[in-house]
Amino acid sequence: MTSANTTNPDMSAIAREYRELQAMIRELQEEADAKKQIMVDAMDTAKVEELAAGEYTIRYTVYESSRLDSAKLKADHAGLYAAYTKPTVATRFQVA
Repeated sequence: MTSANTTNPDMSAIAREYRELQAMIRELQEEADAKKQIMVDAMDTAKVEELAAGEYTIRYTVYESSRLDSAKLKADHAGLYAAYTKPTVATRFQVA
């Protein structure tokens, strides 16, 4: 795929709207994160993992999971790391 240098007014408007929507999403995510922090702080203060809030049940729990430390595996066992890794292809979308 190559780059096109032509100006497309319709695409320009779509790109502008896309960027505006992305900005709105970021703002809404920040607002949602702030509301979440209020609930987490209240639960921490009350020292509870579950809280009834009208029609909602709010849970904030700690859990443990195991993940492979690929950087350490690569550093300690480069050959084994190479034998079990494979290249992948991905796409990136950007409006700059």
